[in-house]
Amino acid sequence: MGPGGCESSPRSDGGSSGMADDVTPRFGGPRDTSKARQLWDEMDGYTTWSPYPGMAGWQPGESPHGNALKYYINSIAAGNAENPGNGSIIVMENYGTEGGPLMTVSVMKKVRGYDPDNADWFWVKYGPDGTVMRDLKGITLAGRVGVGMSDGCINCHLHAGGGDYLFSND
Repeated sequence: MGPGGCESSPRSDGGSSGMADDVTPRFGGPRDTSKARQLWDEMDGYTTWSPYPGMAGWQPGESPHGNALKYYINSIAAGNAENPGNGSIIVMENYGTEGGPLMTVSVMKKVRGYDPDNADWFWVKYGPDGTVMRDLKGITLAGRVGVGMSDGCINCHLHAGGGDYLFSND
C-alpha cells in the first residue's frame, strides 16, 4: 500500500447518501460496517506493531491520504510483507503534516475468500477515534471500497504492479 487516490473524500457525520432506498451500494453496508468495527478492535495497540519494511517513521503522502503517513503491519504481514497472507493487516495513519494531528487511518486486511477478484482485501477508512468514515454520498468506507467505481481504494490499488494491490512492492 502507498500513496495514491484510494478513497473517496470522507465524512463522519452519518449524513444520508442521497441514494434511493432500493439501491444497495456494493460496499459499506451493515455487514461491512460490522466487520470494520470488529477490525478496529482487532487492531488495538497497532502503533506497537512493526513498521512496513522500508517505511519506518514518516513517509511522504498525497491525496486522499495526507501529506505525511506512518505505516504499521501485524505479525502475520510481517512474516511475509512481499506477499501478505490471510489475516495480514496493513495500517496507514494519515496526517496533514509530520507531527500534526492524525486525520484518518486507512486499513487493508487480507481475508481469504472475501473478494477473490480483488486479491481478497477488506478495506476501511477510520477517523482518529475509530469511527468508520463515510464518503461525500454518505456511503460507509468499509468493505470492497470503490468496486466498480472510477475512484476508491480498489480502483486505485488495482494499478499497483504485481496484481497484489500493494504499491510498496512495485
